[in-house]
Amino acid sequence: MRFYQQLLSVPLYVSYFFRVVDRHSLQAPYIFNFYSKLIDGLKCQKAFSDIEVLRKALRQDIRTISGTDFGAGSRVFNYGGDRTIASIARHGVSSLKDCLLLSQLVKMSQPTTCIELGAALGLTTAYLSRAMPDGLIHSFEGNQGICKIAAENWNKLGCKNISLVSGNIDVQLPKLLHQVKGVDFVIIDANHTAAALLRYFQWIRSHVSQRAVVYVDDIRWSLEMYEAWQQLITHSDVTLSIELLNSGLLIFEKVLPKQHYILSY
Repeated sequence: MRFYQQLLSVPLYVSYFFRVVDRHSLQAPYIFNFYSKLIDGLKCQKAFSDIEVLRKALRQDIRTISGTDFGAGSRVFNYGGDRTIASIARHGVSSLKDCLLLSQLVKMSQPTTCIELGAALGLTTAYLSRAMPDGLIHSFEGNQGICKIAAENWNKLGCKNISLVSGNIDVQLPKLLHQVKGVDFVIIDANHTAAALLRYFQWIRSHVSQRAVVYVDDIRWSLEMYEAWQQLITHSDVTLSIELLNSGLLIFEKVLPKQHYILSY
């Protein structure tokens, strides 16, 4: 079934490569400056050696984790059963390239408060922590075993500005949103179902600041995920939306006209 879902998503990638443009096709000043700063910044971004050494170690870690997963699972392994930390590190965490992308986006937006939905083993969170040392990251993870490993990893890496929120996001996210004054950066990388993506956005949108950036991962995970993404980019609160192959950005600057771009990454 999962292989069949992957086949259905192939046309989404084909469409991306036919429609994608680079900075030379951008005429509007805001998106040209934003994208140029992103791409030029990525050229200067470097991996943190201690995080990458830990990533390598985790890929060899044969300890098993069990417990409930509240999402759509993985294309590689069954989230409903036991799995090794190594398999999660290889298939269930953001790549170095995506970690550097998020790090650059955070450096550009300088958020005070960040919400990460889907901590996994905490490597992406560690990159965020280094990029926003004066901000606070609320990182959500539903699986208790993974929460324990993520907390251990943050302790090893000396990350002090991360608040771990364990449990079902559907229960915990509304609680947190009523406690924080505003949210400047959001990463949605959990569940991977259309209903959940739309639900999270609906809860978050009234709490984001005008300068906020919402990063949606795996928009081409499935047809239903991409259809949900299409609904988000047409939302009246979203003025600028950007597709970067597997991920998408939502921006809420009120002074901007409604714009959507499919850009190379």
